[in-house]
Amino acid sequence: MTAQAPRQTAIAKPQKKTYSDIYIDAQQKVIQKHLKLLADEGRAPLDLAFPESFLAEYGWHTKQESAPGQIAPLWLLQAGDREGGGSFGAYTFSEAAFKQAQRTWWIHGVIEKGKRMLYPMNRNARFDPSVVGYKVAMIFGQTINATVVALEGKGYDWWSWDSNGNKSHGKQIWEGPLVLNKPYPDDHKEPRFVYQYDIMIAPPDYVDMCQCTTTPTIMAAGEDQTKPCVQGGSLEPGESCSVTITIPLQ
Repeated sequence: MTAQAPRQTAIAKPQKKTYSDIYIDAQQKVIQKHLKLLADEGRAPLDLAFPESFLAEYGWHTKQESAPGQIAPLWLLQAGDREGGGSFGAYTFSEAAFKQAQRTWWIHGVIEKGKRMLYPMNRNARFDPSVVGYKVAMIFGQTINATVVALEGKGYDWWSWDSNGNKSHGKQIWEGPLVLNKPYPDDHKEPRFVYQYDIMIAPPDYVDMCQCTTTPTIMAAGEDQTKPCVQGGSLEPGESCSVTITIPLQ
């Protein structure tokens, strides 16, 4: 009887990550960490779609060099060829953009037909009186350039009473709604109640540091209530999610 050699089983080796994968993964972790800080401050919902557009700058990279902007310059493309790894476009966290984001708000919100009240629907929204004078550039897919003229919904972040009935409370907060300086939507343009995600309420001196564009998700009454997709998120029965993004040419 001839002894047989033991059969060897091939074990697949994990695919080695490229430099671009490593870079992008690292930047996404930093961006998500700072989005969480904004959410904790009541500045943005955790499921804000495409936070890179508010917390990062777009640029082109190789292993050794980088250049900002939507289009990679020739010298960087040539550098990528020399290094053998090519070049790639990616979002890089920006401390300056984060500081500006700490002066900005994003909400999921609604405006009733013909009304001026912008109601935040994400429960973590927290405003302060500095929001008066801020701009709402676009709602429901149309440019309106509205200004916040008043803030309502004043309260406190907690209340308590002792056994003698003495009341105490935490810091003062404003949950909204925001009052805009013009009624929207116009009766002739949008006769239905509409819900929109990712409405930006920006200071008058807001600067787009990302060099990228996004398209908000818009919902009308009676339509499927699709919500923005978020990594690690969950869906209720019958729910779906989507993201609409325009990214720079690569």
